[in-house]
Amino acid sequence: MMADPVDVLQGAQDAVFLKLKASPLAQLGPGFQSVPQDTQPPFWVVGDMDAEPLGDKGGTGKRITIDVHYVYRGEERRGLLAMMNSAYWALNDQPLDDIDGVTFSGGARWLSDNTATSADGVTTAGISQFEVCAEPA
Repeated sequence: MMADPVDVLQGAQDAVFLKLKASPLAQLGPGFQSVPQDTQPPFWVVGDMDAEPLGDKGGTGKRITIDVHYVYRGEERRGLLAMMNSAYWALNDQPLDDIDGVTFSGGARWLSDNTATSADGVTTAGISQFEVCAEPA
């Protein structure tokens, strides 16, 4: 009997979320995997994900780009930048714990940051992209 297939995308999302939840970022605002309706800033969420094959022997490993979204409200962008900096230090070149039958190689790698200011002039948003390589354990 064949074992159930391992969902490396879900494992990657959960591992990144748990790493950030245990970091100083959690002191700057609550984190979510799905933001409840009417949630007010500041908060962060493990958001969009893209995956491509790693090219490993079994074809089950994936290189996954994970976006971490941040929303901050305040007179200065400083609070948003603090959230982004905190996530950078929590994830970049840091190993991820194996979870739900998924193992990670090489730790998370930072790819980019982007910020934007909304029309109200006090709400800012940012996205950080990280890459992880995941495969079934």
